[in-house]
Amino acid sequence: MNDAVTTFTKLLIAIGLLAAAGSYAAAFIDLRRHNRLAGLRSRALIRDFHPVLFGVGLAAIAIALLSPLDALAGVRFSAHMVQHLAVTLVVPPLLLLGTPAWLLEPWFRSSRAVSVGRFLTRPLAAYALFNVPFTLVHLPALYELMLRNTAAHLLSHGVFLLTALLLWWPVLGPLPALSWVA
Repeated sequence: MNDAVTTFTKLLIAIGLLAAAGSYAAAFIDLRRHNRLAGLRSRALIRDFHPVLFGVGLAAIAIALLSPLDALAGVRFSAHMVQHLAVTLVVPPLLLLGTPAWLLEPWFRSSRAVSVGRFLTRPLAAYALFNVPFTLVHLPALYELMLRNTAAHLLSHGVFLLTALLLWWPVLGPLPALSWVA
């Protein structure tokens, strides 16, 4: 891969991780500023482990995509698979367990968003949405494309992360209103 493209891609990932951490922290700071943090804690809507798990999830993304593991993944198939496993099996549970429901509720105020969310997190739909792209990307022609094209590689990681969040949601999702059994 081109060194300039790789550096730019890693910069974008780092900016995205910092933006996610900053947004998460801003939400907690806003609660504290408006004296709502204690009320949410007393009703067990915020736990002390939420920020820790979310932070560990972001750190796991950084390790998978920004550390020397990323360079090794272009050379060793085993490192590439460790990267994919981190993005699909480690990061999503940590992010979901680290996200309190109140943080996502504004995104799901409309009945349409709830309907779409319920459909996408049904176990069979989430399973298909995760496994179809994950399988396709590992076909030899697409796998070779991922090795040669930084944008395609980055896109595949984004798709893996988003679809893995959907896959894990029925088990660990913070919003019961989106539960497929509701």
